[in-house]
Amino acid sequence: MPRRYWARSQAAIDGGPVTRAADGTITFGNWVKNFYIPMRGANWRDATRRTNLDYLNSHVYPILEHVALKDITKFQVQMLLNRPAAEEYSYTVVYHVRDLIKAALAEALDQEVLERNVARKTVIPEMEESDKPVLPVEMYAKLLAGLDGIRDRAIFLIACFCALRPSELFGLTWGCYAGNVFTIVNTAWRGRLQRKKIKRKNRYGRTNTGLLRSPKPCARRLTCGGRSARTRTPMP
Repeated sequence: MPRRYWARSQAAIDGGPVTRAADGTITFGNWVKNFYIPMRGANWRDATRRTNLDYLNSHVYPILEHVALKDITKFQVQMLLNRPAAEEYSYTVVYHVRDLIKAALAEALDQEVLERNVARKTVIPEMEESDKPVLPVEMYAKLLAGLDGIRDRAIFLIACFCALRPSELFGLTWGCYAGNVFTIVNTAWRGRLQRKKIKRKNRYGRTNTGLLRSPKPCARRLTCGGRSARTRTPMP
């Protein structure tokens, strides 16, 4: 029985894509599509998968898809990163493009398909900070006065005082509201809610809870209508 079990397991392993240690026969595109994404993509949310594939298809594959892993150079990767920076893409785009390349090569190195990770010492080019328009203070009162209904005013006040990301703001439900704090547990994506990932840990190794103190004006807006007037989510 142990031999049969071992044979079945070995057959399952042998039936998948095969690479040989540091032989340089596999291209970057083949490695990412057939090895890296199947391994790491299981932890990607739909939004993360969509974004990462867009980065790969738009910025990485046009240059590295058909290049053998052993032939990729640090200069080549750095020039790839310099291009979107020169085309005034955001820092976030360049950062994630570099992170995808570095992570894919790191996995190849870990599996002994590659001898060294040339992307490890590449740098993100100097980039000019993009303009961030700020709403003038005098416009806040005008906007608030022009909003009809408790729900719209609550959304506006939460957005003003709690500094939430749009996906977090529109992912709030009544279960997140506890009178004086919000617990951020969801994000909204394409009209549906998904559980928020909590990546940060405090110095004692425990995960920080996403609590935000709700402002008093917002608390009054949320509570004055009564529980019976509430819907499942305060956001559209």
